Amino acid sequence: MDCVSKREELCLISNAIQTFGLLTKERILIFYLSILVSVIPISEASSTCTVNGIYYLCNNIANKTDFPLVLPINVRKITLMGTNKLDQTFPNTRFIHHTWANVTELSILEFTNADHVGSGFFNGINELKYLSISSCTDLNVIDPDIFHSTPNIEALHLDANTRLKLSTVEAALIDKLNNLKYLSLIGIQASEKYVILGDNFYKALRRKKLTYLDISGVNVIYVEYVFAQDLFANLKYLILSYSTTVSPLSLNLKLLKKHRAFGSYW
Repeated sequence: MDCVSKREELCLISNAIQTFGLLTKERILIFYLSILVSVIPISEASSTCTVNGIYYLCNNIANKTDFPLVLPINVRKITLMGTNKLDQTFPNTRFIHHTWANVTELSILEFTNADHVGSGFFNGINELKYLSISSCTDLNVIDPDIFHSTPNIEALHLDANTRLKLSTVEAALIDKLNNLKYLSLIGIQASEKYVILGDNFYKALRRKKLTYLDISGVNVIYVEYVFAQDLFANLKYLILSYSTTVSPLSLNLKLLKKHRAFGSYW
């Protein structure tokens, strides 16, 4: 990638995204987009949305008319931030225009007063490979069929959704997203005293080829299946930072020798 002097910092960040890949992509991407908002002139955008090349940022979407039903043809990566009502604000036709079929990365961040994401929510963006639904503080349930139309997702962030029930995530992952390699559940169901990683957790992930799993900030009471050798044969990074584990880990620590990271990674 050639760096133009006025955009040298942006170029370096973009290169970092390509270099470091999924491990730091969301944090770098959000930082990248925040810079775009401040230094890049708005083009092809509404009062709440900013476009630059393949990146599209919408902040504080107030109503349905602010939602981008049609995208610039070159947009591939989208961040939607800070909407009060997830389902009520988004029109039913939200992703059906053919321009959404080009989107490979979607981040939905800091949506409040949204307690449920229903079936078919992502219809129309079948090529999605990266999805983040994070910091939605009232999100409680996701539908079991939410990922039916997005079979190509390789990286999934469900971070800082402190009320989101792990059981609904498990149900949504069973026999779906078999290309998933990166799963981050930081702080999921943190409002509860504990989370059980048991048989349903095993069923949800057993056919995946995960290389990265982060369940930091979760009070885990049972972790037997986390270290099942047949479950995570490809796992390279397992993050359990700031987590309380009630069941003993010593019986399974021998399985962790092949993992390149354990505990705090960031």
